[in-house]
Order: sequence, then C-alpha cells, then structure tokens
Amino acid sequence: MRQLRYEDEKRRPRQPSPTVNRPPEQRVRAVPRDPDEREAISRMSRAKWDLYIASGKLEILEPRKWRLHLGQEKIIEYLRAQEEC
Repeated sequence: MRQLRYEDEKRRPRQPSPTVNRPPEQRVRAVPRDPDEREAISRMSRAKWDLYIASGKLEILEPRKWRLHLGQEKIIEYLRAQEEC
C-alpha cells in the first residue's frame, strides 16, 4: 500500500464542494418557497417580534438598535438570594 505524503497532497487539485457554486436560494433548500409560504413565514416572524415588544422582552433603543431581555430578572433574583444567605 502506497503512503500518501504531504507533498503529494499539496500537488493534488482540490475539488470545491458541489454546493459552493449554487445560487444562495438553492444552497439551503432544494425547492424554492412558494409565495404563500413566504408570506406565512413573514407574518409569523412579525408576530413574534410584536409579542416580544408587548411582553417587554424586546426593547427598541434606536432605529437599528434593540435589546432583548430574556430571563435577566430571574438571574438578578437568584444573585440577590445568594447575597442574603
């Protein structure tokens, strides 16, 4: 059995992955989304953001800046309880 040396590996041309040269919409999905599916995903995404804003989990700071509050209150309560013990 022939051993492969590092120099041989460097000389061998590398083949790119078959997904590299595909357009972006074909890299992840084999079938493009239909308009109804695209609209449903958009509505679900907007509804989730609206829910986060209404519940106080999402705070809009500036037009392109926002802050997520996911569980910080519980962490603060836990740390305060640890200080009291």
